[in-house]
Amino acid sequence: MSGSLPAKLSYEIRHPFHSSHPLSLYTSYYLGGQLTACDECRDICHGFIYFCEQCNFKLDMKCAALTTHKIGVLEEKKMDRVTELHHFTQPHKLVLANCNYPEYKTQCSICKLLILGPAYFCPTCNYILHESCLRLPQKIQVPFHLNHMSVSRLLPTFGSSQRCYACPLYLEPGGFVYSCEHCDFNIHATCANSLRRRLKCEFHPNDLYYFGRNHKSLFDYWGIDIDCYECDESCKGEPRYYDLKCDISFHLKCVPIPDIEERIPNDNIYYCEECNGQTIAHIECVLAKVEDNIEIRKNNSEERLRKKLENLVASVWSDNSSLQLQAITRFTKLLSKKYKASIEEVIQAGVVPRFVELLGSPSDGVREQAVLALRNIVGDSLRCRDLVLGHGALLPLLAQLNQHAELYMLRNATWTLATFCKPPFDQVKLVLPTLARLIHSNDDDQVLTNACWALSYLSDGTNDEIQIVIEAGVCGRLVEPLMHPSPSVITPALYTVGHIVSEMMCKL
Repeated sequence: MSGSLPAKLSYEIRHPFHSSHPLSLYTSYYLGGQLTACDECRDICHGFIYFCEQCNFKLDMKCAALTTHKIGVLEEKKMDRVTELHHFTQPHKLVLANCNYPEYKTQCSICKLLILGPAYFCPTCNYILHESCLRLPQKIQVPFHLNHMSVSRLLPTFGSSQRCYACPLYLEPGGFVYSCEHCDFNIHATCANSLRRRLKCEFHPNDLYYFGRNHKSLFDYWGIDIDCYECDESCKGEPRYYDLKCDISFHLKCVPIPDIEERIPNDNIYYCEECNGQTIAHIECVLAKVEDNIEIRKNNSEERLRKKLENLVASVWSDNSSLQLQAITRFTKLLSKKYKASIEEVIQAGVVPRFVELLGSPSDGVREQAVLALRNIVGDSLRCRDLVLGHGALLPLLAQLNQHAELYMLRNATWTLATFCKPPFDQVKLVLPTLARLIHSNDDDQVLTNACWALSYLSDGTNDEIQIVIEAGVCGRLVEPLMHPSPSVITPALYTVGHIVSEMMCKL
Protein backbone atom coordinates (compact mmCIF):
# COMPACT_ATOMS: atom_id res chain seq x y z
CA MET A 1 0.00 0.00 0.00
CA SER A 2 1.31 3.49 -0.80
CA GLY A 3 0.22 7.09 -0.39
CA SER A 4 -1.07 8.93 2.67
CA LEU A 5 -4.31 7.63 4.11
CA PRO A 6 -7.30 10.03 4.16
CA ALA A 7 -8.57 10.54 7.73
CA LYS A 8 -11.97 8.79 7.36
CA LEU A 9 -10.87 5.72 5.37
CA SER A 10 -10.47 2.39 7.14
CA TYR A 11 -7.67 -0.01 6.29
CA GLU A 12 -10.19 -2.86 6.12
CA ILE A 13 -13.96 -2.98 5.59
CA ARG A 14 -16.74 -5.50 5.05
CA HIS A 15 -19.05 -4.52 2.26
CA PRO A 16 -22.44 -5.90 1.08
CA PHE A 17 -21.23 -6.01 -2.56
CA HIS A 18 -18.63 -8.61 -1.54
CA SER A 19 -19.73 -10.09 1.76
CA SER A 20 -17.65 -13.29 1.61
CA HIS A 21 -14.31 -11.63 2.47
CA PRO A 22 -13.06 -8.38 3.97
CA LEU A 23 -11.72 -5.71 1.59
CA SER A 24 -8.34 -4.08 2.22
CA LEU A 25 -7.37 -0.53 1.30
CA TYR A 26 -4.83 -0.17 -1.53
CA THR A 27 -3.94 2.36 -4.16
CA SER A 28 -4.67 1.40 -7.75
CA TYR A 29 -0.97 1.93 -8.55
CA TYR A 30 0.01 -0.68 -5.97
CA LEU A 31 -1.59 -3.46 -8.00
CA GLY A 32 1.34 -4.01 -10.36
CA GLY A 33 1.08 -0.59 -12.04
CA GLN A 34 -1.59 -1.96 -14.41
CA LEU A 35 -4.96 -0.50 -15.35
CA THR A 36 -7.60 -1.50 -12.80
CA ALA A 37 -11.39 -1.23 -13.03
CA CYS A 38 -13.97 -1.22 -10.25
CA ASP A 39 -15.99 -4.46 -10.39
CA GLU A 40 -19.18 -2.62 -9.48
CA CYS A 41 -19.29 0.39 -11.82
CA ARG A 42 -16.46 -0.63 -14.20
CA ASP A 43 -14.82 2.80 -14.01
CA ILE A 44 -11.04 2.78 -14.37
CA CYS A 45 -9.65 3.33 -10.86
CA HIS A 46 -7.29 6.13 -9.92
CA GLY A 47 -6.11 6.53 -6.34
CA PHE A 48 -7.44 4.49 -3.42
CA ILE A 49 -9.49 1.31 -3.87
CA TYR A 50 -10.72 -1.55 -1.68
CA PHE A 51 -9.39 -4.91 -2.81
CA CYS A 52 -9.99 -8.57 -2.01
CA GLU A 53 -6.73 -10.47 -2.43
CA GLN A 54 -8.49 -13.86 -2.51
CA CYS A 55 -11.06 -13.02 -5.21
CA ASN A 56 -9.33 -10.14 -7.02
CA PHE A 57 -12.46 -8.09 -6.36
CA LYS A 58 -12.01 -4.29 -6.58
CA LEU A 59 -14.21 -1.47 -5.40
CA ASP A 60 -13.48 2.21 -5.97
CA MET A 61 -14.20 4.87 -3.36
CA LYS A 62 -17.53 6.06 -4.72
CA CYS A 63 -18.93 2.52 -4.91
CA ALA A 64 -17.55 1.67 -1.48
CA ALA A 65 -19.85 4.42 -0.16
CA LEU A 66 -22.93 2.70 -1.69
CA THR A 67 -25.11 0.10 0.00
CA THR A 68 -27.29 -0.81 -3.01
CA HIS A 69 -26.28 -1.70 -6.54
CA LYS A 70 -26.43 0.62 -9.52
CA ILE A 71 -26.12 -0.80 -13.07
CA GLY A 72 -23.26 -3.21 -12.53
CA VAL A 73 -22.03 -6.45 -14.04
CA LEU A 74 -25.24 -8.46 -13.52
CA GLU A 75 -27.42 -5.77 -15.08
CA GLU A 76 -25.02 -5.40 -18.05
CA LYS A 77 -25.21 -9.14 -18.67
CA LYS A 78 -29.00 -8.98 -18.57
CA MET A 79 -28.80 -6.19 -21.21
CA ASP A 80 -26.65 -8.50 -23.39
CA ARG A 81 -23.70 -6.16 -23.09
CA VAL A 82 -20.41 -7.95 -23.73
CA THR A 83 -18.21 -7.49 -20.68
CA GLU A 84 -15.29 -9.66 -21.78
CA LEU A 85 -13.97 -10.43 -25.26
CA HIS A 86 -10.93 -11.27 -27.39
CA HIS A 87 -9.69 -8.93 -30.14
CA PHE A 88 -7.44 -9.77 -33.09
CA THR A 89 -4.87 -7.15 -32.01
CA GLN A 90 -4.26 -8.60 -28.56
CA PRO A 91 -3.66 -12.15 -27.27
CA HIS A 92 -5.11 -11.38 -23.83
CA LYS A 93 -8.74 -11.12 -22.86
CA LEU A 94 -10.15 -7.56 -22.82
CA VAL A 95 -12.56 -6.40 -20.11
CA LEU A 96 -15.22 -3.69 -20.29
CA ALA A 97 -14.48 -0.50 -18.34
CA ASN A 98 -15.36 3.19 -18.28
CA CYS A 99 -12.89 6.05 -18.54
CA ASN A 100 -14.71 8.86 -16.77
CA TYR A 101 -11.79 11.00 -15.60
CA PRO A 102 -10.44 13.21 -18.43
CA GLU A 103 -7.68 14.60 -16.24
CA TYR A 104 -5.87 11.22 -16.37
CA LYS A 105 -5.72 11.32 -20.21
CA THR A 106 -6.10 7.61 -20.92
CA GLN A 107 -5.02 6.98 -24.53
CA CYS A 108 -6.43 4.35 -26.90
CA SER A 109 -3.78 1.81 -27.96
CA ILE A 110 -5.03 1.80 -31.56
CA CYS A 111 -5.94 5.36 -32.55
CA LYS A 112 -3.86 7.15 -29.87
CA LEU A 113 -6.74 9.49 -29.07
CA LEU A 114 -7.95 10.09 -25.53
CA ILE A 115 -10.69 7.84 -24.17
CA LEU A 116 -13.67 9.27 -22.33
CA GLY A 117 -16.45 6.73 -21.92
CA PRO A 118 -16.73 2.96 -22.51
CA ALA A 119 -13.52 1.07 -23.33
CA TYR A 120 -12.08 -2.43 -23.23
CA PHE A 121 -8.77 -3.04 -21.50
CA CYS A 122 -6.35 -5.80 -20.65
CA PRO A 123 -5.72 -6.05 -16.87
CA THR A 124 -2.36 -7.68 -17.59
CA CYS A 125 -0.61 -5.28 -19.98
CA ASN A 126 -2.45 -1.89 -19.94
CA TYR A 127 -3.73 -2.37 -23.51
CA ILE A 128 -6.96 -0.36 -23.84
CA LEU A 129 -9.27 0.43 -26.76
CA HIS A 130 -12.20 2.68 -27.55
CA GLU A 131 -15.36 0.68 -27.99
CA SER A 132 -15.50 2.06 -31.55
CA CYS A 133 -11.94 0.93 -32.34
CA LEU A 134 -12.96 -2.67 -31.63
CA ARG A 135 -15.04 -2.51 -34.80
CA LEU A 136 -12.17 -1.53 -37.11
CA PRO A 137 -11.86 -4.12 -39.91
CA GLN A 138 -8.83 -6.35 -40.27
CA LYS A 139 -8.58 -5.48 -43.97
CA ILE A 140 -9.41 -2.25 -45.79
CA GLN A 141 -8.94 -0.77 -49.24
CA VAL A 142 -7.93 2.86 -49.58
CA PRO A 143 -8.91 4.73 -52.79
CA PHE A 144 -5.39 5.67 -53.91
CA HIS A 145 -4.03 2.13 -53.41
CA LEU A 146 -6.60 -0.04 -55.14
CA ASN A 147 -4.25 -2.78 -56.37
CA HIS A 148 -3.86 -4.35 -52.94
CA MET A 149 -5.74 -4.63 -49.69
CA SER A 150 -4.23 -3.06 -46.60
CA VAL A 151 -4.04 -5.39 -43.60
CA SER A 152 -4.05 -4.35 -39.95
CA ARG A 153 -0.99 -5.25 -37.91
CA LEU A 154 1.08 -4.16 -34.93
CA LEU A 155 4.46 -2.65 -35.77
CA PRO A 156 7.58 -4.11 -34.14
CA THR A 157 8.30 -2.62 -30.73
CA PHE A 158 11.89 -1.92 -31.76
CA GLY A 159 13.21 -0.71 -35.09
CA SER A 160 13.58 2.39 -37.22
CA SER A 161 10.81 5.00 -37.20
CA GLN A 162 8.41 5.02 -40.13
CA ARG A 163 6.27 7.93 -41.25
CA CYS A 164 2.59 7.51 -41.95
CA TYR A 165 1.86 7.60 -45.69
CA ALA A 166 -1.06 9.97 -45.16
CA CYS A 167 0.13 12.49 -42.54
CA PRO A 168 3.36 14.07 -41.22
CA LEU A 169 3.33 12.08 -37.98
CA TYR A 170 5.56 9.07 -37.40
CA LEU A 171 4.12 5.65 -36.61
CA GLU A 172 4.66 4.61 -33.03
CA PRO A 173 6.75 1.44 -32.52
CA GLY A 174 4.41 -1.35 -31.44
CA GLY A 175 1.42 0.68 -32.68
CA PHE A 176 -1.59 -0.43 -34.74
CA VAL A 177 -1.35 0.39 -38.46
CA TYR A 178 -2.75 -0.69 -41.80
CA SER A 179 -0.03 -2.01 -44.12
CA CYS A 180 0.13 -3.25 -47.67
CA GLU A 181 1.66 -6.73 -47.72
CA HIS A 182 3.24 -6.04 -51.14
CA CYS A 183 4.35 -2.39 -50.90
CA ASP A 184 6.17 -0.16 -48.45
CA PHE A 185 2.93 1.38 -47.24
CA ASN A 186 1.78 2.05 -43.66
CA ILE A 187 -0.91 4.38 -42.31
CA HIS A 188 -2.47 5.19 -38.96
CA ALA A 189 -5.91 3.72 -38.32
CA THR A 190 -7.24 7.29 -37.93
CA CYS A 191 -5.80 8.26 -41.31
CA ALA A 192 -7.27 5.16 -42.95
CA ASN A 193 -10.70 6.25 -41.74
CA SER A 194 -10.19 9.73 -43.27
CA LEU A 195 -9.25 8.23 -46.63
CA ARG A 196 -12.53 6.42 -47.16
CA ARG A 197 -14.02 9.30 -49.18
CA ARG A 198 -12.23 11.41 -51.76
CA LEU A 199 -13.38 14.78 -53.02
CA LYS A 200 -12.65 16.64 -56.26
CA CYS A 201 -12.73 20.35 -56.93
CA GLU A 202 -12.45 22.42 -60.08
CA PHE A 203 -9.61 24.65 -58.89
CA HIS A 204 -7.30 21.81 -57.80
CA PRO A 205 -6.36 18.80 -59.94
CA ASN A 206 -5.93 16.13 -57.26
CA ASP A 207 -8.24 14.33 -54.86
CA LEU A 208 -8.77 15.92 -51.45
CA TYR A 209 -9.45 14.03 -48.21
CA TYR A 210 -11.18 15.30 -45.10
CA PHE A 211 -9.07 15.17 -41.95
CA GLY A 212 -11.42 16.03 -39.11
CA ARG A 213 -11.66 16.23 -35.36
CA ASN A 214 -9.60 13.13 -34.60
CA HIS A 215 -6.61 14.52 -36.49
CA LYS A 216 -7.03 17.86 -34.80
CA SER A 217 -6.54 16.14 -31.44
CA LEU A 218 -3.49 14.22 -32.66
CA PHE A 219 -1.85 17.25 -34.27
CA ASP A 220 -2.52 19.39 -31.20
CA TYR A 221 -1.02 16.69 -28.96
CA TRP A 222 2.20 16.53 -31.02
CA GLY A 223 2.37 20.28 -31.67
CA ILE A 224 2.17 19.87 -35.46
CA ASP A 225 1.28 23.05 -37.37
CA ILE A 226 0.31 23.14 -41.06
CA ASP A 227 -0.47 26.17 -43.22
CA CYS A 228 -3.48 26.39 -45.52
CA TYR A 229 -2.42 26.36 -49.20
CA GLU A 230 -5.13 28.85 -50.15
CA CYS A 231 -4.86 31.56 -47.49
CA ASP A 232 -1.40 30.78 -45.98
CA GLU A 233 -2.86 30.91 -42.47
CA SER A 234 -2.33 28.13 -39.94
CA CYS A 235 -4.66 25.10 -39.95
CA LYS A 236 -3.75 24.32 -36.34
CA GLY A 237 -6.81 23.61 -34.23
CA GLU A 238 -9.09 23.19 -37.27
CA PRO A 239 -10.22 20.29 -39.47
CA ARG A 240 -8.79 20.45 -42.98
CA TYR A 241 -8.77 18.98 -46.47
CA TYR A 242 -5.53 17.29 -47.45
CA ASP A 243 -4.00 16.56 -50.86
CA LEU A 244 -1.76 13.51 -50.43
CA LYS A 245 -0.04 13.90 -53.79
CA CYS A 246 1.09 17.50 -53.25
CA ASP A 247 1.28 17.32 -49.44
CA ILE A 248 -0.79 20.48 -49.03
CA SER A 249 -3.80 21.35 -46.87
CA PHE A 250 -6.82 23.64 -47.04
CA HIS A 251 -9.11 25.14 -44.41
CA LEU A 252 -12.71 24.02 -44.80
CA LYS A 253 -13.74 27.63 -45.28
CA CYS A 254 -11.21 28.01 -48.11
CA VAL A 255 -12.67 25.08 -50.05
CA PRO A 256 -16.47 25.29 -49.82
CA ILE A 257 -18.01 21.91 -50.61
CA PRO A 258 -21.40 21.35 -52.26
CA ASP A 259 -24.05 23.98 -51.67
CA ILE A 260 -27.04 21.60 -51.83
CA GLU A 261 -26.81 22.08 -48.09
CA GLU A 262 -25.70 25.44 -46.72
CA ARG A 263 -22.64 25.43 -44.50
CA ILE A 264 -21.66 27.54 -41.52
CA PRO A 265 -17.89 27.65 -42.21
CA ASN A 266 -16.67 28.51 -38.73
CA ASP A 267 -18.71 25.74 -37.10
CA ASN A 268 -18.23 22.96 -39.70
CA ILE A 269 -22.01 22.40 -39.66
CA TYR A 270 -24.50 22.03 -42.54
CA TYR A 271 -28.16 22.94 -42.41
CA CYS A 272 -31.01 22.62 -44.92
CA GLU A 273 -32.20 26.01 -46.16
CA GLU A 274 -35.54 24.69 -47.49
CA CYS A 275 -36.71 23.44 -44.10
CA ASN A 276 -35.44 26.55 -42.29
CA GLY A 277 -32.56 24.85 -40.55
CA GLN A 278 -34.60 22.03 -39.01
CA THR A 279 -32.15 19.50 -40.51
CA ILE A 280 -28.63 19.98 -39.19
CA ALA A 281 -25.55 17.78 -39.63
CA HIS A 282 -21.85 17.76 -38.87
CA ILE A 283 -19.57 17.80 -41.90
CA GLU A 284 -18.38 14.28 -41.03
CA CYS A 285 -21.97 13.08 -41.29
CA VAL A 286 -22.55 14.85 -44.61
CA LEU A 287 -19.39 13.37 -46.11
CA ALA A 288 -20.43 9.90 -44.95
CA LYS A 289 -23.55 10.18 -47.14
CA VAL A 290 -22.19 11.72 -50.35
CA GLU A 291 -20.93 9.77 -53.34
CA ASP A 292 -17.24 9.34 -54.10
CA ASN A 293 -15.61 12.00 -56.27
CA ILE A 294 -18.26 14.66 -55.74
CA GLU A 295 -17.38 17.85 -57.54
CA ILE A 296 -16.52 20.80 -55.33
CA ARG A 297 -17.09 24.23 -56.80
CA LYS A 298 -14.61 26.99 -56.17
CA ASN A 299 -16.25 30.39 -56.43
CA ASN A 300 -14.16 33.19 -57.85
CA SER A 301 -10.81 31.52 -57.17
CA GLU A 302 -9.11 33.72 -59.77
CA GLU A 303 -10.56 36.82 -58.14
CA ARG A 304 -9.34 35.72 -54.74
CA LEU A 305 -5.82 35.13 -56.09
CA ARG A 306 -5.85 38.56 -57.75
CA LYS A 307 -6.85 40.25 -54.49
CA LYS A 308 -4.26 38.26 -52.57
CA LEU A 309 -1.52 39.41 -54.98
CA GLU A 310 -2.70 43.02 -54.74
CA ASN A 311 -2.46 42.94 -50.95
CA LEU A 312 0.95 41.27 -51.01
CA VAL A 313 2.30 43.77 -53.54
CA ALA A 314 1.14 46.68 -51.38
CA SER A 315 2.84 45.18 -48.33
CA VAL A 316 6.11 44.33 -50.06
CA TRP A 317 6.43 47.93 -51.30
CA SER A 318 5.68 49.37 -47.87
CA ASP A 319 8.37 50.85 -45.59
CA ASN A 320 7.32 48.61 -42.70
CA SER A 321 9.82 45.76 -42.33
CA SER A 322 7.25 43.55 -40.57
CA LEU A 323 4.81 43.91 -43.48
CA GLN A 324 7.65 43.37 -45.94
CA LEU A 325 8.69 40.16 -44.21
CA GLN A 326 5.14 38.84 -44.02
CA ALA A 327 4.45 39.63 -47.68
CA ILE A 328 7.69 38.30 -49.13
CA THR A 329 7.37 35.12 -47.03
CA ARG A 330 3.93 34.52 -48.56
CA PHE A 331 5.27 35.25 -52.03
CA THR A 332 7.99 32.66 -51.40
CA LYS A 333 5.36 30.08 -50.40
CA LEU A 334 3.25 30.84 -53.46
CA LEU A 335 6.24 30.49 -55.76
CA SER A 336 7.54 27.29 -54.19
CA LYS A 337 4.43 25.12 -54.41
CA LYS A 338 3.99 22.42 -57.00
CA TYR A 339 0.63 23.86 -58.04
CA LYS A 340 1.60 27.46 -57.61
CA ALA A 341 0.55 30.92 -58.57
CA SER A 342 1.79 31.64 -62.08
CA ILE A 343 5.37 32.96 -62.14
CA GLU A 344 4.17 35.28 -64.89
CA GLU A 345 1.49 36.74 -62.61
CA VAL A 346 4.11 37.49 -59.95
CA ILE A 347 6.42 39.05 -62.54
CA GLN A 348 3.58 41.15 -63.97
CA ALA A 349 2.79 42.34 -60.45
CA GLY A 350 6.09 44.24 -60.62
CA VAL A 351 7.67 42.83 -57.45
CA VAL A 352 10.91 41.41 -58.89
CA PRO A 353 12.83 44.74 -58.71
CA ARG A 354 11.51 45.16 -55.17
CA PHE A 355 12.82 41.71 -54.19
CA VAL A 356 16.24 42.75 -55.55
CA GLU A 357 16.05 46.02 -53.61
CA LEU A 358 15.19 44.14 -50.40
CA LEU A 359 18.48 42.21 -50.63
CA GLY A 360 19.87 45.37 -49.04
CA SER A 361 17.32 45.48 -46.22
CA PRO A 362 18.64 45.93 -42.66
CA SER A 363 16.36 43.03 -41.61
CA ASP A 364 18.03 39.59 -41.75
CA GLY A 365 14.63 37.92 -42.20
CA VAL A 366 13.63 40.15 -45.11
CA ARG A 367 16.96 39.57 -46.88
CA GLU A 368 16.69 35.80 -46.42
CA GLN A 369 13.14 35.68 -47.82
CA ALA A 370 14.17 37.89 -50.75
CA VAL A 371 16.94 35.39 -51.56
CA LEU A 372 14.43 32.50 -51.45
CA ALA A 373 11.81 34.32 -53.55
CA LEU A 374 14.36 35.20 -56.23
CA ARG A 375 15.60 31.61 -56.28
CA ASN A 376 12.10 30.34 -57.01
CA ILE A 377 11.68 32.83 -59.87
CA VAL A 378 15.15 32.25 -61.36
CA GLY A 379 14.71 28.46 -61.16
CA ASP A 380 11.60 28.56 -63.37
CA SER A 381 13.39 29.23 -66.68
CA LEU A 382 16.39 30.90 -68.30
CA ARG A 383 14.08 33.74 -69.37
CA CYS A 384 13.19 34.36 -65.70
CA ARG A 385 16.88 34.08 -64.76
CA ASP A 386 17.79 36.72 -67.35
CA LEU A 387 14.96 38.95 -66.17
CA VAL A 388 16.21 38.83 -62.55
CA LEU A 389 19.81 39.43 -63.71
CA GLY A 390 18.55 42.37 -65.74
CA HIS A 391 17.26 43.96 -62.53
CA GLY A 392 20.80 43.82 -61.09
CA ALA A 393 20.32 40.98 -58.59
CA LEU A 394 23.75 39.36 -58.86
CA LEU A 395 25.91 41.86 -56.97
CA PRO A 396 23.52 42.28 -53.99
CA LEU A 397 23.18 38.48 -53.87
CA LEU A 398 26.97 38.08 -53.70
CA ALA A 399 26.97 40.61 -50.86
CA GLN A 400 24.96 38.10 -48.78
CA LEU A 401 27.93 35.71 -49.00
CA ASN A 402 30.31 37.87 -47.02
CA GLN A 403 32.65 36.44 -44.40
CA HIS A 404 30.33 37.41 -41.54
CA ALA A 405 27.16 35.84 -42.98
CA GLU A 406 25.21 33.41 -40.82
CA LEU A 407 25.17 29.77 -41.90
CA TYR A 408 21.46 29.78 -42.85
CA MET A 409 22.12 32.74 -45.20
CA LEU A 410 25.19 31.05 -46.71
CA ARG A 411 23.14 27.93 -47.44
CA ASN A 412 20.21 29.77 -49.01
CA ALA A 413 22.30 32.29 -50.92
CA THR A 414 24.68 29.66 -52.42
CA TRP A 415 21.64 27.63 -53.48
CA THR A 416 20.18 30.70 -55.18
CA LEU A 417 23.56 31.57 -56.67
CA ALA A 418 23.79 28.11 -58.27
CA THR A 419 20.54 28.80 -60.15
CA PHE A 420 22.15 31.94 -61.63
CA CYS A 421 25.21 30.08 -62.94
CA LYS A 422 23.84 28.42 -66.04
CA PRO A 423 24.88 29.79 -69.48
CA PRO A 424 25.51 32.34 -70.88
CA PHE A 425 28.84 32.34 -69.05
CA ASP A 426 29.70 36.03 -69.55
CA GLN A 427 26.73 37.18 -67.48
CA VAL A 428 27.75 35.28 -64.36
CA LYS A 429 31.53 34.71 -64.48
CA LEU A 430 32.07 37.45 -61.88
CA VAL A 431 30.80 34.97 -59.22
CA LEU A 432 33.98 32.85 -59.53
CA PRO A 433 36.06 34.67 -56.85
CA THR A 434 33.20 34.26 -54.37
CA LEU A 435 32.81 30.56 -55.18
CA ALA A 436 36.56 30.01 -54.87
CA ARG A 437 36.54 31.63 -51.43
CA LEU A 438 33.54 29.58 -50.31
CA ILE A 439 34.93 26.17 -51.25
CA HIS A 440 38.26 26.99 -49.58
CA SER A 441 36.86 28.47 -46.37
CA ASN A 442 33.62 26.62 -45.63
CA ASP A 443 33.22 22.99 -44.55
CA ASP A 444 29.43 22.94 -44.32
CA ASP A 445 28.12 20.14 -46.55
CA GLN A 446 25.20 22.13 -47.91
CA VAL A 447 27.25 25.24 -48.74
CA LEU A 448 29.92 23.05 -50.36
CA THR A 449 27.32 21.14 -52.39
CA ASN A 450 25.69 24.35 -53.65
CA ALA A 451 29.05 25.91 -54.54
CA CYS A 452 30.13 22.77 -56.41
CA TRP A 453 26.89 22.74 -58.42
CA ALA A 454 27.49 26.39 -59.36
CA LEU A 455 31.02 25.50 -60.52
CA SER A 456 29.72 22.50 -62.47
CA TYR A 457 27.36 24.78 -64.43
CA LEU A 458 30.09 27.37 -65.06
CA SER A 459 32.58 24.70 -66.24
CA ASP A 460 30.10 23.12 -68.67
CA GLY A 461 31.11 25.33 -71.57
CA THR A 462 33.82 26.13 -74.06
CA ASN A 463 37.50 25.49 -73.44
CA ASP A 464 38.06 29.22 -72.91
CA GLU A 465 35.33 29.32 -70.27
CA ILE A 466 36.72 26.24 -68.50
CA GLN A 467 40.16 27.87 -68.50
CA ILE A 468 38.70 30.88 -66.68
CA VAL A 469 37.27 28.50 -64.03
CA ILE A 470 40.68 26.84 -63.64
CA GLU A 471 42.37 30.22 -63.24
CA ALA A 472 39.98 31.03 -60.40
CA GLY A 473 42.02 28.56 -58.28
CA VAL A 474 39.32 25.99 -57.51
CA CYS A 475 40.97 22.80 -58.81
CA GLY A 476 42.99 21.85 -55.72
CA ARG A 477 40.00 22.12 -53.38
CA LEU A 478 37.74 20.07 -55.68
CA VAL A 479 39.75 16.89 -55.04
CA GLU A 480 38.69 16.71 -51.38
CA PRO A 481 34.89 16.62 -52.07
CA LEU A 482 35.49 13.56 -54.29
CA MET A 483 36.31 11.62 -51.10
CA HIS A 484 33.39 13.04 -49.13
CA PRO A 485 31.05 10.45 -47.52
CA SER A 486 27.93 12.17 -48.90
CA PRO A 487 26.89 11.55 -52.55
CA SER A 488 25.22 14.99 -52.57
CA VAL A 489 28.69 16.56 -52.28
CA ILE A 490 30.54 14.07 -54.51
CA THR A 491 28.18 14.37 -57.50
CA PRO A 492 28.57 18.09 -58.36
CA ALA A 493 32.30 17.96 -57.57
CA LEU A 494 32.65 15.00 -59.96
CA TYR A 495 30.82 16.87 -62.71
CA THR A 496 33.09 19.90 -62.27
CA VAL A 497 36.30 17.84 -62.23
CA GLY A 498 35.09 15.94 -65.30
CA HIS A 499 34.56 19.16 -67.25
CA ILE A 500 38.01 20.47 -66.24
CA VAL A 501 39.80 17.19 -67.02
CA SER A 502 38.16 16.98 -70.46
CA GLU A 503 39.43 20.48 -71.27
CA MET A 504 42.95 19.54 -70.14
CA MET A 505 42.87 16.38 -72.29
CA CYS A 506 42.02 18.51 -75.32
CA LYS A 507 45.26 20.46 -74.81
CA LEU A 508 47.43 17.33 -74.87
